[in-house]
Amino acid sequence: MPTEPNRSPSTILLTRLLIILVIFGIGWNYWLPTAEDYFNLQTREGYPPNIDFFAYYNAGNRFEEGANPYYWAETNPAEGNFSDFIYPPAILPLLKTLSSLPYNNARSLWAGLYGTLLLLALITMQQLLPEKNRWLYILFSSFLFLTSFPLLLHIRNGQHDSAESGFIPETKSPACRNSACRCSSGQG
Repeated sequence: MPTEPNRSPSTILLTRLLIILVIFGIGWNYWLPTAEDYFNLQTREGYPPNIDFFAYYNAGNRFEEGANPYYWAETNPAEGNFSDFIYPPAILPLLKTLSSLPYNNARSLWAGLYGTLLLLALITMQQLLPEKNRWLYILFSSFLFLTSFPLLLHIRNGQHDSAESGFIPETKSPACRNSACRCSSGQG
């Protein structure tokens, strides 16, 4: 069986450049407008876009005020408390900072932070692979990224599951020493 002749470095570079341009073109013309539509979609009547981020934003406001970020409405004691924020307390200082901004600015910054963390994770994983497998990884991850409906749902809701996992070791942060934080993190 004949073997494929070695390709020149300039041919390899040109092929990779064309692949990057095609991926960029698809992302720019299809994925980005779709993601923007999802980002601005109002999913519940009477609430702003990014309903999950709205819960984080409110928790940041309550944390800033010294109120319990986990329970915002006292109900009948037999029914318990109502909560819209159920995440580890280590993320509260970041949410407190975001809640000092107008809501639309905060949610845009949140989406940018989330996208940056996702991109850094993809780059880091790519660097861990043997060099000969990196282009396959780039193609596969780009395909998944551009065709991922769950990612669009995360953008729509302002979700943060992946980003939050980086904050979990910080649950003993001095900024989270109030009783609400200790209770929710299993410390109290």
